[in-house]
Amino acid sequence: MSLRPRVVRRVTRVAALLLVGALAACGGDGDRSTATGGLGGSGGGPSSAGSGGAGGPSSAGSGGAGGAPAINECMDGTASCAPHALCVDTPGFYECVCEPGYDGDGKTACADIDECQFFLHDCASNATCTNTEGGFTCACPSGLVGDGKTCAPTYVAVAAGFNHACAIRSDKTLWCWGHNTSNQVGTGLPDPWFTRPVTPSDATDWSEVSVGENFSCAMNAIGAVACWGSNSSGQFGDGTTTSKSTPSLAAGGAAGWKSIEAGRLHICALKSDGKGFCWGRNANGQLGDGTKDNNNDGTADNEPSPVAIVGDRTWLVLSAGNEHTCGVTTGHALYCWGLNSSNQLGDGTTTERQAPVPIGLATDWATVDAGANGTCAVKLNGERWCWGANGSGQLGDGTTSTSATPKRADEETDWSVVQLSAESFACGVRVDGRVYCWGDGSVGQTAQPLSPSVTTKAVQVGGEPGWLDLGLGGRFACGIKANGELVSWGSTSRAATGSGFTSDRLEPSFVGTDSDWTAIAAHADFTCGLRGTKLYCWGRNLLGNLGDGTTSSSVTPTAIDPLIDYASVVVGRAFGCGLTSGGDVRCWGIDSSGQLGNGSMVGAQMLPSPLAPTPGNSSPWTALAAGENTACGLRSDKTLWCWGSDAAGQVGNGAITGSQHSPVQISSAEVANWESVTAAADAFCARRTGGAVWCWGRGAEGQQGNGSTANVTAPQQVGAASYAIVAMGRSHACAVRGDDGTLWCWGRNSSGELGLGNSVNPVTTPTQVGSETDWSTVHLGAGTHGCARKTSGALHCVGGNSIGQLGQGTLTSSNKMLLVPVPWKWKTASVGNEVTCAIRDDGRLMCWGSANTAQLGGGVPFHGSPTTVLPPL
Repeated sequence: MSLRPRVVRRVTRVAALLLVGALAACGGDGDRSTATGGLGGSGGGPSSAGSGGAGGPSSAGSGGAGGAPAINECMDGTASCAPHALCVDTPGFYECVCEPGYDGDGKTACADIDECQFFLHDCASNATCTNTEGGFTCACPSGLVGDGKTCAPTYVAVAAGFNHACAIRSDKTLWCWGHNTSNQVGTGLPDPWFTRPVTPSDATDWSEVSVGENFSCAMNAIGAVACWGSNSSGQFGDGTTTSKSTPSLAAGGAAGWKSIEAGRLHICALKSDGKGFCWGRNANGQLGDGTKDNNNDGTADNEPSPVAIVGDRTWLVLSAGNEHTCGVTTGHALYCWGLNSSNQLGDGTTTERQAPVPIGLATDWATVDAGANGTCAVKLNGERWCWGANGSGQLGDGTTSTSATPKRADEETDWSVVQLSAESFACGVRVDGRVYCWGDGSVGQTAQPLSPSVTTKAVQVGGEPGWLDLGLGGRFACGIKANGELVSWGSTSRAATGSGFTSDRLEPSFVGTDSDWTAIAAHADFTCGLRGTKLYCWGRNLLGNLGDGTTSSSVTPTAIDPLIDYASVVVGRAFGCGLTSGGDVRCWGIDSSGQLGNGSMVGAQMLPSPLAPTPGNSSPWTALAAGENTACGLRSDKTLWCWGSDAAGQVGNGAITGSQHSPVQISSAEVANWESVTAAADAFCARRTGGAVWCWGRGAEGQQGNGSTANVTAPQQVGAASYAIVAMGRSHACAVRGDDGTLWCWGRNSSGELGLGNSVNPVTTPTQVGSETDWSTVHLGAGTHGCARKTSGALHCVGGNSIGQLGQGTLTSSNKMLLVPVPWKWKTASVGNEVTCAIRDDGRLMCWGSANTAQLGGGVPFHGSPTTVLPPL
């Protein structure tokens, strides 16, 4: 019995008893009776005093006569309760009830309940729960703040690149997320992207961060700079073009830098004395040292070491854009240099400049920001001026016309900072900390969900003032609010927003950071898995298929039935079933065909519920399999039972009944001796003791393996071979022979999913796949692809690959088995419609393929308004 229901019942009993006591204290019809009396009433039997009671011994009152006075054992000291128990007086007796936070009989003992162990706490998922005597406490980990019931990180700085971003928390730790194909997130892990923040460094002294197209750099408290990601243009400034997967000392190894600013492929930085230096790509003179290829070092257009900006100037600020750079001197003069094809330098020409040129004669500039092909600057009086390309309204001057020289963008005089993105939008901050954006908003990057895709004038983001920092990427933005909360908006492509969403994944990508996954089951658009004995589901949830009590889809694993221990889980089209550690079966989701097996179709059921009992057999369940809308289970007595849709005979009881709402035993000459069962769509296969494989259900694609394409309503044997493992796909099946480790497949092959090197279709009898003899197991699912594992733990996949479900980093399908090219081994896998999930030998869960309905942890193409960047999983 679980602890939570027990505690609830006891507390309810206390409340009821206290109510009785209260009524007794008020007298009248509710006076308490003696041990032999009842409540006063219209007559009959022993009673307490009441307006009409009569007969029998009674306590004193306004009516009746005789009887002994009631005894309150709790008050007179005769009651004996255990420590941490409450004494509750009741008519004629007393009861001992354990206090909240304790459990027991109340008289002999009340033991402390470990709310943390039994999930009876309400701590945040990222908090630490600590059991205390009679209760528990919640504490947020380092780098997060809150009361433990909610925990949120606070940030002090953020910077965004083309498709990734980095931020510094208030504890001076560094976190990055998004696209990682060039290792620009800096973890050293091969994940192509990270949907939520991860830390590239254990250091706690970071002071500034800046990111470029495919690299990142950060500065610590002593002014030393570290970079990671791509270094193809020498943008690390370490004298090489060697890329790094984790932070590496950059800028010549020197400390004493005051600030850094990353452009697309180059960096500019200030020393503490105000001198400016740049390094990296110099194809258009954007380094400002008067050349396009310094020192004839043989690396055309690149300079991998810091070079001084021409001129004896000291700078307040430097800003590196895509291919040009601008700066404001300590005398408040404005200079720009580099590419000028779109008038981004603002000198009235389109002439490329290899050294700084003055932009006008004014000496009242406060700050400047160089973008993709335009520039904006703020004057000392708070005016905003912009110039360059303006096809998407990114200058925010109310037009889409290019400006060759600085042009005042609006009438406001309270601008503090302006930033242009690496593409075609911009945002700015007013002196009171309010944020505004303008330009291209087609994927939500201006944070105006209901506005036109192009906004030519500044519009406010949110309604609150006090924003602390801002970072603009290619098609997304990040900002830090006054309370330190980090938010983002715009395109979620490649996980740039850090909000748990991403686009499709072509290669294996982590689902969270947990390393205790033991089982996984995927279908078309949702996935479930076990972490130890605890059940989690995520993805689409329109019909309750996540089993969490809601119909809200989830982009990250959500705990299901947290008080129940599970041994395995299977999922169908929009339902799931779990086998508990005690041998029971609980199902959830759609029940249109009786696939929940609870005896009656009740529509969508959003929480797990038990199967209907089977008269005459109560043996524990030991294994499950789920098809499209049908499920089967194996019991400890080795009998096999099925329930759900029976449109093609997949219930296996010898007839087509349409649907079966509770488990029925399959029809067979031998009712027992079943060892395993597998299913997909409307077909099932099972293996008997000794290794013979039998199949039933739909056969239109040859998936019965009996040489025909007819449906089969009761199990029929597939050939005479003995198999160690068998698996069903949507319209095909594969098995590994027990005597020689060879792999054999049959059924549909239109996408080459049988791995035979062709697309001959259908294949109606088992056919050997290749010549290898070291196959271990097979993983097939609802789509046109499948996978199989070798005894070494290597995973191979075959078939359709339109969404990257083969894990090759491509969209090219294959009719031959392809090794998933990763350096680790796998212990299990599950194949869905266009998704593959697998558990590594270290217990980490990874998925790849389609993410269009969040089954990989993604789900939407963009955010149209600021959304919190999630803490690490």
